[in-house]
Amino acid sequence: MGNCAREGVKMNFKNLQKDFQQTIERTDADADLLAEKLLLQITEQISHWMNRNHISNAELAARLGVSRAHITQILNGKPNLSIHKLSKIAVALGCTLEPPVFKTAKMSKPYPAAKKEKFSVND
Repeated sequence: MGNCAREGVKMNFKNLQKDFQQTIERTDADADLLAEKLLLQITEQISHWMNRNHISNAELAARLGVSRAHITQILNGKPNLSIHKLSKIAVALGCTLEPPVFKTAKMSKPYPAAKKEKFSVND
């Protein structure tokens, strides 16, 4: 491959990196995508803790008084996990639960105007 071709590949790679970073930044500005990202991170941590401590889905289900299928659904990110349910899982696994850390989002564009929706603590 010649020098010009290598430089072209480097430029394309840099452009892809920049586009990917901008996509990640937009993700952090979208509440639905942010929720999915958090859910994935939480379920990965639960799964990791279970594997590390040799706790099966069936054993966790027995500790929580739910079906094994329900644990599988939780680990697949199907139901929305409430703080209460996460706390029960943490106690059943014998670990602690720390709140997520709020950080300033690194957005390439200003935060989009919020939709005018009523916000309720009961949602």
